[in-house]
Amino acid sequence: MDPFLHSLALDIPAVALSLLFVSALVEYLFPPYPGDTLVLGGFLLAGHGSLSLPWTFAVTILGSIAGAMLAFWIGERFGDGYFLLRKSRRARTRLGRLRIAFDRYGPRLLLINRFLPGLRGLFLYLAGMNRMKRRDVFLYSTMSNFLWIGLIAAVGLRFGTRLEDAIPLLRGYSLVFLAILLLAIFVPLLWRRMGGRRVVSSDP
Repeated sequence: MDPFLHSLALDIPAVALSLLFVSALVEYLFPPYPGDTLVLGGFLLAGHGSLSLPWTFAVTILGSIAGAMLAFWIGERFGDGYFLLRKSRRARTRLGRLRIAFDRYGPRLLLINRFLPGLRGLFLYLAGMNRMKRRDVFLYSTMSNFLWIGLIAAVGLRFGTRLEDAIPLLRGYSLVFLAILLLAIFVPLLWRRMGGRRVVSSDP
């Protein structure tokens, strides 16, 4: 467990909770930042009674929602220029392909965005660049955040005694959960498409 976060939780709980809020927010804007690790440490502390569990859950959810909507706003406000794409033809080409895919599968990608470290923020930027409705962005990204934070809370409260032991557990459970989400979201879509093709091919 992070000793700095632990000491803050014991001495100044409000500052520790504020750090969790900021960590959940920054995770969307700067993927290398270890926000999930700190959030997991927060739930470990909540499990030990060093932090309030309701407040820990609330600040991490609110921070995640704020980070998602801020990333969406940046994409909406600055568009391609935010990614400094004018100097990179290769980057423009790749982003163009991503935007086409996002235009087709945007809501589904937002539903799984929180389970994809390093890409979660990109999906929200793309939602803004594609001018996706804010209501839909808020709905789908918030659902993803609730699922992800709930998974972190479950691992931290039930399975983790040390941060070093809890991180591999979280990674394993997140992969399983992501696979289930992908199956639930995309398999029905593929099934409907295959059924439609069969109908067309059998039509005289």
